[in-house]
Amino acid sequence: HSKGYENGTHRLRLQKHMVTDEKSKPLDPETQCLLLSDGKHSVHQNHTVVLPADGGSGVAAISFTGALKIPGVIEFSLCLLFAKLVSYTFLFWLPLYITNVDHLDAQKAGELSTLFDVGGIFGGILAGVISDRLGKRASTCGLMLLLAAPTLYIFSTISKMGLEATIAMLLLSGALVSGPYALITTAVSADLGTHKSLKGNSHALATVTAIIDGTGSVGAALGPLLAGLISPSGWNNVFYMLMFADACALLFLIRLIHKELSCPGSATGDQVP
Repeated sequence: HSKGYENGTHRLRLQKHMVTDEKSKPLDPETQCLLLSDGKHSVHQNHTVVLPADGGSGVAAISFTGALKIPGVIEFSLCLLFAKLVSYTFLFWLPLYITNVDHLDAQKAGELSTLFDVGGIFGGILAGVISDRLGKRASTCGLMLLLAAPTLYIFSTISKMGLEATIAMLLLSGALVSGPYALITTAVSADLGTHKSLKGNSHALATVTAIIDGTGSVGAALGPLLAGLISPSGWNNVFYMLMFADACALLFLIRLIHKELSCPGSATGDQVP
């Protein structure tokens, strides 16, 4: 029904649609803010704005099994498992190794072990630059993993020759070991989360990243554990285990590397705008 209200010298006529059970309901603060001067009646909007979900796409988030079906997710996840295994083994056991080999105290060994992370900074940047120039993520990771395995063997041999050799090998090993790890957890995850097989669904990025990094965390837990079990038999055996892990990481990328090298496009670079 229509009802008129006096507001100074102006007459306002408001059209209200009353619902029978509205009078019995308590007013919420937002409704009270719309009360008119008599404190009893409220102004009701005669239109409704509907905001579409996800910019109007209305596409549901991808499932866990759906994310696993994206080409490359399983391969890169297992590759990161072994790459992270090597990286975290160095993170936890490197100071003790330097103490035993170079006969340094714990403080100096801890300070020296940070050079591995310094090398990792440059390795991550280098991996990103190369993969962007070439447009081949898997091939870049594969090349660094291929060089990392013999570098670890050289590190286990040369590091016993003196402090200078240890410093040089720490920087080189850090770059080659951490480069693929950094690339997979960043650029590769972003590429797979926007893969052309998703057909424009932008809800897969977080799920894909969680699968890849979560699988890698399994290797982060296994690496230091295996090193602790193997180290009593000799540090050489620990390095053999790390080289075997690098070889496994490379093995899981063989199919993607072959696809990148045989096709003009990248195996992980097929993105949607």
